[in-house]
Amino acid sequence: MYILELCQCKNHPPILIEQPQDMIAELDKPMAIHCRTESSSLDDLHIDWYKDGRLVTTDPNARIITEFMALHIINTMPQDAGIYYCIAKNSYGQIQSRKARIQFLKLDKEFLISPISTSASIGERIRLRCQPPNGSPIPIVYWTKDGKNLSIPLDNYDLILSSIEKSDFGSYRCIASNGLIRQSSIAYLTEFHRPNITIQPSLSRIDLHRGQSIDLQCHIDNEQYNIEWYFNNNNQIIQNNHIHISSIEFNQSGIYTCIGRLEKYKFTKEILLAVYDNNNILNNEEIFFSQSILKVFLGRSAFIDCQLPYKKENKISWMIVNHTNLDNIKFDYEDKYQYRLKINRIKDFYHNILFKCYYQNKNIHNQGLIKLNVE
Repeated sequence: MYILELCQCKNHPPILIEQPQDMIAELDKPMAIHCRTESSSLDDLHIDWYKDGRLVTTDPNARIITEFMALHIINTMPQDAGIYYCIAKNSYGQIQSRKARIQFLKLDKEFLISPISTSASIGERIRLRCQPPNGSPIPIVYWTKDGKNLSIPLDNYDLILSSIEKSDFGSYRCIASNGLIRQSSIAYLTEFHRPNITIQPSLSRIDLHRGQSIDLQCHIDNEQYNIEWYFNNNNQIIQNNHIHISSIEFNQSGIYTCIGRLEKYKFTKEILLAVYDNNNILNNEEIFFSQSILKVFLGRSAFIDCQLPYKKENKISWMIVNHTNLDNIKFDYEDKYQYRLKINRIKDFYHNILFKCYYQNKNIHNQGLIKLNVE
């Protein structure tokens, strides 16, 4: 409360004791501008307030009132910003105060984008995203880690950690300030631990006689991961960890891939099911046969596996049945016994090429046929 003082000198205009001051205030909050005055008589003292050169209208029951020589705005609004001054009058004259600039701060409570908790591996690059609340003036943004300010350059408000170290793990906040302060929710950066993914049977290749049954079981030692199975890296065949094939056929021969997904992370494990038949016997020797169609993609690399039963002592030879110019088809062997070859770049004229694999130094009737289907 302000005490009104009587001027010791009579018959004088009012004297200003407290002038209005420049102010930065928060919107939607109460505000008061002061104009404390001395006068020889309070009976005829009158104070008028002006905003941007116009008389301010007040009403005891309205949003803007005068009380104790101050202009009170009960609930500030954007249109209340401007230049204010008071004029104090009595019977002997008047005096005008200095002009005070009133500005308002506004800063919404909700961040447009708040950082979210994530995990990362050592050496990984991480971006923690932030978009501050709308405000006037536009807020500045900085980050804290474990409650301490960070002095790292930002990329459009985002915090980038280019190569994660152990010391980077912790709790992060995005802070917006324009005189008012808003804090985002806490985002925790934790160390990522690579899961262990296994397939049962625990083999990289299983040779199966046509018509045989097989069960494949994929396991990831982290229950948060979603498990999917893909066939020949193209078609999703099931969205759980178990595959059962009751009677396998040639067209089911190929690579089965178990994929574990969690947010941005994806981990895979593969197993080859090589399907063959051996209904024929020639010169008291079993004759093995297999056939498959392999979907490959133009411009990408591809692996081609021989589906004949794996015999460590028997090396595999390859030939192309329906193409005369082998110089245009380049491939490399991926293993010692040549059961797998790799084509580095699939070209359009590889479509419908028929590869044949067979055991070296064995009956030529042992053969596996693989036809390429280029997409």
